[in-house]
Amino acid sequence: MHLGLLVVNAITIAVIFLLGRRLYGDSAGIAAAAGFAALSLGASVQGVFANAEHFVVLFATGGLLLLLRAAETPRLAPLVGSGLLFGCAILMKQHGAAFAAAGLVFLAVRSRGDGAPRRCAVFATAVAVPALMTGVALWWAGSFETFWLWTVHYAYAYTGQLPVAPADWLERIGTRSLRVVRPAWALWLLAAVGLSALVWSRAARPHRLFLGLLTGFSVLAVLPGLYLRPHYFVLLLPAVALLFGVAVAAFAERLASPRTRAAVVAALVIVPIAHTAYQQRGYLFRHSPVQVARLLYGLNPFPESLRVAEYLAEHTRPEDRVVVIGSEPQIYFYADRRAATGFIYTYALGEDHRYAEPMQRQMIGEIEASDPAYLVWVRVPGSWGPRRVHAARILLGWLEAYLDGYELALVVDIAADGTRYYEGAEIARRGEPPGASLEIYRRRDFAP
Repeated sequence: MHLGLLVVNAITIAVIFLLGRRLYGDSAGIAAAAGFAALSLGASVQGVFANAEHFVVLFATGGLLLLLRAAETPRLAPLVGSGLLFGCAILMKQHGAAFAAAGLVFLAVRSRGDGAPRRCAVFATAVAVPALMTGVALWWAGSFETFWLWTVHYAYAYTGQLPVAPADWLERIGTRSLRVVRPAWALWLLAAVGLSALVWSRAARPHRLFLGLLTGFSVLAVLPGLYLRPHYFVLLLPAVALLFGVAVAAFAERLASPRTRAAVVAALVIVPIAHTAYQQRGYLFRHSPVQVARLLYGLNPFPESLRVAEYLAEHTRPEDRVVVIGSEPQIYFYADRRAATGFIYTYALGEDHRYAEPMQRQMIGEIEASDPAYLVWVRVPGSWGPRRVHAARILLGWLEAYLDGYELALVVDIAADGTRYYEGAEIARRGEPPGASLEIYRRRDFAP
């Protein structure tokens, strides 16, 4: 997964370079690519983890590059290609629709005249094609109703349940944004200069419509639901990187000497990126993977998942089912065992919406029908959240009775001073449980 993320990120960096160079020349392209590379790896956006936003950005930047080409030619091929890429961005995550909207507005403004409605219609149709093809495939497979529930009905309910009063929205936006900006403030400051350069720089003005729309709609892509989780800000990074490139190019254009210009460009690129790397030197260069997981995710059981998965793989057959009561789907992946339920996350089951209780009952029915060989109960706050644990009362009430048919086989206690594993007879010597643990149960009549 991490290798795949590195490949995706490398391609996106290359596309950002091509975008910057096409807009403002080589200096802007180099600066934008370097800025995106530094920002997209940052701890403040959880950059080394393969969140969906990285894949949205891959397709969205490709769509933007083709859109610039489409704006310069009457040919429809670049326009269709751009729309298809934006459509794939939406498939990665619904937030990708903001980039497609920015592209449509840009196209409508640039394609003045009688041909504008036709070109916009072609673009919008191309954007819709990936979703339509996916919908048809899911309908053919008999899964369209489930797909529609999770991607439309539940997604709408999810964005409307944040327990933050409207009066506190600006404070929340400011606080969450500051956390993202602080480790790379020099880069973000130059990006702000680049945004202002769209007004005062003669070289930057020709493309201010494009960059203005990209920046504005990128902000909208981050905002739905006002959850403002760190990785959501990855959607803003292409615009920030390009504005960083604009700032570098705007300063460079004011220098007559090529040698001086090259030195200033190098300094404007290297210094803020070096500052960003220094600010995060532990995370980027010193910490082990376990330390990085603890730094970004606290006591969530990502490191422990490997050991638990090995245990499940050793004590079950490939055809046996297991179930994880919590939001740790990586355990299924590492163990190479199929889940006893389709609910590989439990976040949605404890949220405040009308689908929560039916989802809990559905998960219960699926587990009982599968009769899993092993059950992993994740007693980690980050895998549920206090509010979600209380709301998931139907599921957890059922679980207490269901565990009568199981016996405790392995316990994993996770604390700030280390992780402890207890197996078999060792469980009796466990002592007081910490605030985070995993309990692995074996079905009493199971014989591998």
